[in-house]
Amino acid sequence: MKHRFFLYGWMTAVAVGLVILNLCLLRIITLPPEPVAGEGEAPVTITAPATTDDTASPAIPDHVHFLTVCLIMSLGALGAHVQALISFADYIGNRQFRKSWTFFYVKRPFVGATIALLTFAALRGGFADGGVSDTLRSGGLWGTIAISLIAGLFSRQAMDKIGKVFDVVFAGGRMPRKDGLDPAPLAATPVLVSSTPESISRKAETVLTLSGDSFSESTIIRSGESDLDGELVSETQFKVTIPADFVDPESDELTVTAVNPDADPDESKPLSIPVTD
Repeated sequence: MKHRFFLYGWMTAVAVGLVILNLCLLRIITLPPEPVAGEGEAPVTITAPATTDDTASPAIPDHVHFLTVCLIMSLGALGAHVQALISFADYIGNRQFRKSWTFFYVKRPFVGATIALLTFAALRGGFADGGVSDTLRSGGLWGTIAISLIAGLFSRQAMDKIGKVFDVVFAGGRMPRKDGLDPAPLAATPVLVSSTPESISRKAETVLTLSGDSFSESTIIRSGESDLDGELVSETQFKVTIPADFVDPESDELTVTAVNPDADPDESKPLSIPVTD
């Protein structure tokens, strides 16, 4: 319980802090430049130097570039944190939250900030398709805000996009290692379809046979934060033992998931099993 309260406090504080930080950065960036004047002289307004190129833009001070980078990273962190808040609320609401996910929620803002900067740099630099890059260049501040927030909120998709860009830029594929230490292929994500019997007793020990796909010797069956004792029967069947009085007295069903630690994603969709008295 204390662990959850810590996460509640952490995620709330981070959300409030990121909102305030973004508002402060936006305010600083959008402040009009102060006029320059000598002592006792009338203020002089700084204007861009004359140019014959109508499309040229006035020079942007270095500190504004730095503040813009800070804003991009801060907005990316906020977007990733919003996604983490949604995920956290779903797991808490379904009583499926596990302590092992704590580091995932703590690191999300840092991951979002980095991905937002990478995504913005790739798009602004013209590595992506011309339509997106042109829209970003013409969108000004609002385009920057939108891209940064979206990159943080959908960080996985953003990384997929960046990966495709680098696949094109650095074409040629990955050379095999001479020392034979190439990484092993990822295991398949397990799938849970049904259970036999279809319901369990609240007061008696029950042996369940779970049917699905992609089970292996490393597969773990979990319910909430608890790992259940079990054994592999085949790639499509797994037996687990549900102890007596294991199910929450206030719950009418037991929710289990299958986990393959070497898969990505590593966890199956939950399977709900009715509980009888």
